[in-house]
Amino acid sequence: MLAEEGRVRRQIDLILVAIDLEERAGLILTEAEVDAAQSLGDLAGAVAGRLHPAPDRDGRATELVIEAARRVAPRMLDEAGSCG
Repeated sequence: MLAEEGRVRRQIDLILVAIDLEERAGLILTEAEVDAAQSLGDLAGAVAGRLHPAPDRDGRATELVIEAARRVAPRMLDEAGSCG
């Protein structure tokens, strides 16, 4: 039961991060992308796909996700250690 609660809490946190990315950065992820994400790293990968091609696209995507997580779900950063 605790494992299921942890999974649900993590998914809610990822949804909150995605909402923050939409509101603050204008990055709209699909419901399927958010549902498929299991980690902040997964969200960063989806965000990278929305950014203009550039050598630092993956790094910028990671920065955006970390900033959003700091605002809405800081405990995820503690759990993950990092996005990358």
